[in-house]
Parts: sequence; structure tokens; C-alpha cells
Amino acid sequence: MEKEFDFENIGKRMPYEMPEGYMSSLEEKIAAKCTEQKKPDGARRIRLWTTAIAIAAMLTGVIFVVSQKFNGASTPDNYAEVKDGYTEMFDQMLDDMSDEELSEYCDFVENDIFIN
Repeated sequence: MEKEFDFENIGKRMPYEMPEGYMSSLEEKIAAKCTEQKKPDGARRIRLWTTAIAIAAMLTGVIFVVSQKFNGASTPDNYAEVKDGYTEMFDQMLDDMSDEELSEYCDFVENDIFIN
């Protein structure tokens, strides 16, 4: 299905024709498309709402952390009291464990890559 074209016979003739008045109305059509406002589609509206909710959640978290800092939740005296409470609780847990449970706990702590 190979055809040989004689490009000399084609000349300057255009292979297609433009509709009448196309170029004269093109500028107005493009300007009309650029000036009309589009409403956000469903996916974009959902993305906007999820972004707004994420920003509100982050601001709430920051406000919570800052308020805890200024309310004295992490002062050194309070930290010592909390630390002593956890130490007493851990000591009580160790006292309540059997010898077998203590052995398993020791093996776990020795082999834990995050502790050692």
C-alpha cells in the first residue's frame, strides 16, 4: 500500500478549509472563555474542605500543646512527681511478676534493638 506522492503537483493549495469568519470570532471566543468564572467541581471542593479541616486540626494541636506548656504541665517539679509515680508503678509490676515472667522480660529487654 505504498504510494508515491508527487510534491511538485500539490503546490500551495491547503488540504482543508476554515469556516467563514472563524479567525475574526476567535479572539472574542477566547476572551469570553477567560473571563467566565468556574465554580469548583466536586473533587476540588472536597480537597478544599479536607485541607481546611487539616489546618484546623493542626492549629488545635498547636494551641493545645502551647496551653499545656504555659499551664505548668511540664514543669520540673511536676515531672519529678510523675516520674516517681511511674517508678512506683513499675516496681509494683515487677514485684507481682513470677520468676518465669521476669526471665522472659529480661530476655525481651536484652534482645530489644530499640532499648540497647
